[in-house]
Amino acid sequence: MEHDSVVPHNVDLEPVQMVKATVFQSKELIAVATPERLFLLERIEARLTVVTEWETPTPCTCITFGPRWLIAGADRFFRVDLDSLAMLDLLDPADASLAALLYAAPPCGSFPMATVYLDGEILLCLQELGVFVDETGRRSRTPDLLWRQAPLEFAYSAPFLFVLFANAVQVIEIGSKGTAGLNQLVAMKTPRVAFSTQVETIISSEENGSAKLYSYSTRGKENTRASSLRRKLSVSSSTEAFHDHSLISQSSDRSWDD
Repeated sequence: MEHDSVVPHNVDLEPVQMVKATVFQSKELIAVATPERLFLLERIEARLTVVTEWETPTPCTCITFGPRWLIAGADRFFRVDLDSLAMLDLLDPADASLAALLYAAPPCGSFPMATVYLDGEILLCLQELGVFVDETGRRSRTPDLLWRQAPLEFAYSAPFLFVLFANAVQVIEIGSKGTAGLNQLVAMKTPRVAFSTQVETIISSEENGSAKLYSYSTRGKENTRASSLRRKLSVSSSTEAFHDHSLISQSSDRSWDD
């Protein structure tokens, strides 16, 4: 299971930009991105050991662990096999439909911003669009996802992708292949991801001089909250779509005055 972690003081690294961790074959592995390198560490009791490291052409913008691999985004997407520790380009050059992503060089190309693992598929979130590929780096479905504005952050709590803009959140329901789900823009002032896991995303917003939290959760065997969110967003484009007690628990819905 993937989770965020903090690098202890007993490992001397360059300035840390991003940290992700996972458990692979009973080993706790930690990926640490610095401005010029990506490190893979292993935690053994209270000690961290550098397993290997790679140079990155540009600073990493995203890191995601899968069942047997790690994907990192820099100037393009890379895949690291956790068995062999080999780093290769993720996208398959034999897939002609991905040519625009493979050969468009920054700053003309669309740079990586986030990745989402979807049980055998990977959603690559770039500056202008989202592309679905399989674990071999070939396109797995069409059409691509298009963002309504310039994205600042992404979060995913199945089955919804939250795309945060300067003053709105785009909510996209990612269903099975060949199905079209919810895709709606929700007005929200300066939204930011406060917390996000596969089952819950909390988004903060500045409203009338105070910070307000909006929580979306998919806990429970029956996804009644997802159904409720679909109904609310189908008739509303305001932040009230999130502010509904069928979606938000009392403990998560609160504000702090300045």
